[in-house]
Amino acid sequence: MANIVTALGDEKVTLVGHDWGANLAWAVAAYHPELVERLCVVSVGHPTAFCSAGIEQQVKSWYTLLFYIEGLGERFLRKDDYEVMRRWVGHPRAEDVIQELERDSQMTTHLMWYRANLAPDAFIKPPPELPPIEVPVLGLWSSADFALSERQMTDSAPYCTKGFTYVRFEGQGHWLPLEAPRELSHEVIDFCSASR
Repeated sequence: MANIVTALGDEKVTLVGHDWGANLAWAVAAYHPELVERLCVVSVGHPTAFCSAGIEQQVKSWYTLLFYIEGLGERFLRKDDYEVMRRWVGHPRAEDVIQELERDSQMTTHLMWYRANLAPDAFIKPPPELPPIEVPVLGLWSSADFALSERQMTDSAPYCTKGFTYVRFEGQGHWLPLEAPRELSHEVIDFCSASR
């Protein structure tokens, strides 16, 4: 990510990320603040806040234990003709995503994000320590998110030395960029305009 930003030129960028993209954006802002002007994270809070968010977040993250075990995660998602994707996860583009996951064995590739970054011992070991986030941060979370607690987002504020703005979306689920794209874009544009 840092190489991509550097290749774009000399100007700092505003990073916007959702889910694993948000996790990656936090890391880039922490370890390469010279590349980032502003940070907008959707659904996923600061990695330390996420790992410190207590039992509610751990319960919401139960499925990551299945995803970690090679073969088991794949079988779990495919079970009963992808019932998990269609009913529990509630992805707005479930049929398209299922087709994408089955094409060229992408399922395992996607699950590798969990296997590489969220090992089962993350449930019991101390949270990671990152350098402080030295850019303005916008955190966006939705009240019907099945996988992420509000606390892991709101508790991100102490790790943000240049300010943390929090926006809560009522009634939207985990797939905020697909469920409320206009409203989400409006908040990001307002934040970027205000923090200049």
